[in-house]
Amino acid sequence: MQPTTEYPLPSEGFCSFYVVTDDRVLTASASVEELRTHRHALSQLGDAMQMIITQYRILEPKRPR
Repeated sequence: MQPTTEYPLPSEGFCSFYVVTDDRVLTASASVEELRTHRHALSQLGDAMQMIITQYRILEPKRPR
């Protein structure tokens, strides 16, 4: 990960990660395909992110259609 002061949206097909510490923000990005197939060093972080998103969706109240 590299220090950053900018927070652009990722390009299509990519995922960006930001880690906030007491004194700086670090960033790295990877293709969704590399994360999905576990060919990237951040794949486990991507898996953890997906588990958190899933839990939010489970807890979110159902909206009438």
